[in-house]
Amino acid sequence: SDVYKRQDAAGDQILLTNGSGITVTSQSGQPITLNGKTVINGLLEVSDDATIGGISFLNHLHGGVQSGGSTTQKPQS
Repeated sequence: SDVYKRQDAAGDQILLTNGSGITVTSQSGQPITLNGKTVINGLLEVSDDATIGGISFLNHLHGGVQSGGSTTQKPQS
């Protein structure tokens, strides 16, 4: 059963359920924004790409690639 539910006219909602966690849904297509330092203790699952420091996690490039036991340079956008 719902412990707390807040929904606006656009359909965006925050839902806290008993024993099932917290769900935040943006039906309007607007981003969900967290301001300030955010700490995640535990597994983070991302179902699509993530942009970290302006660089795509799935589609970034690495310079300095050589065969053998060498390592790459930092990711590039």
